[in-house]
Order: sequence, then C-alpha cells, then structure tokens
Amino acid sequence: MTLPAITWLEAGAVVAGLVYVVLAAREQISCWAFGILNAVLSILVFLHARLYAESVLYLYYVFAGIYGWVSWKKTKPGRANPWRFIPGL
Repeated sequence: MTLPAITWLEAGAVVAGLVYVVLAAREQISCWAFGILNAVLSILVFLHARLYAESVLYLYYVFAGIYGWVSWKKTKPGRANPWRFIPGL
C-alpha cells in the first residue's frame, strides 16, 4: 500500500514541527530552520486542500521564523534569557 504524496508532506510537516519544539526547548538556534520547514510544508498541504486563508497564515509563520532566526543570531552570547524561567508557571 502506497501513501499519496500529500500524506508524506503532512508527515514531514509534523516531524519538522516536533523537531522544532524539541530544539526550541533546548534553546538551539537550528530550531528556526525546522519551524520554517514546518510552515512551508504546511502551506503546500493547505494549498492542495484549497485552504487559502490558512496558507496565508502559515506564510506569516515563515516570515516570523526568518525574523526569529535573524534576531537570535544578533543576541550576544553572554546575555541572559529573561524567558528561561518564569516563577509560578
């Protein structure tokens, strides 16, 4: 039994999203590449399903990912991350 190509795109988007979450939790800058990949693959899936508004939303996520990646690269190495621990959460 072979799966349609769109199913492989969906699976790829899910895997990229999971890798993004794991790398973001470990504070690895490479998380952004997987977040962007997740958004791009999701756009393809949504276009195939004719969900155009959802595609536009995920296009925003691509640009937000690029912005996040660039911003993270500009962060100085010794600078503390204020969001690392929030008491009470």
